[in-house]
Amino acid sequence: MIRFATAISRAEVTDSGVLRGYAAVYDQPTTRQAQYPGSETIGRGAFDGLFGGDVVALVNHDMSLLLGRTESGTLRLDSDDHGLRFELALPDTQLGRDVRTLVQRGDMRGMSFTAQPGEIERTASGVVHRRFTRLVDVSVVANPAYTGTEVVARNAGPVGVREQSIRARARVLFGGSDGDVR
Repeated sequence: MIRFATAISRAEVTDSGVLRGYAAVYDQPTTRQAQYPGSETIGRGAFDGLFGGDVVALVNHDMSLLLGRTESGTLRLDSDDHGLRFELALPDTQLGRDVRTLVQRGDMRGMSFTAQPGEIERTASGVVHRRFTRLVDVSVVANPAYTGTEVVARNAGPVGVREQSIRARARVLFGGSDGDVR
């Protein structure tokens, strides 16, 4: 298995304790460590057809820090035009409460996933993942592999300075609106 982090992912924690957003974003070049030279991009639809098996939601890819799974219905995944969308009902456990707080404070600041590569297109600037053969996990992470990865916790209260900064950065880097989750 190969572990990947997204170029940018946005997530929010609702008042009911649901973490949702994107664990991966399509068509955003990133720089990988040693796995592939040059940039690495996830092509649109690379996750299509992978939602039949059991996928777990973890903290930092640690199987002992389980937050939910697709088989139990606590993790829902979907691929849309933007990327790999997730919705996770955080458990009412100490770990779930800790993750909610850490995401809201900005301490847990990224999303990542582990997948088995399938179809890869090599380009002059790097690689494009056209299709993965298996999705293993999506994870909330403290130190994303890519500097552009962000997780933003939002609530019904006033928008904080950190969130305003992240929204502005997303507008500058990727255009469009303030990065609200669809």
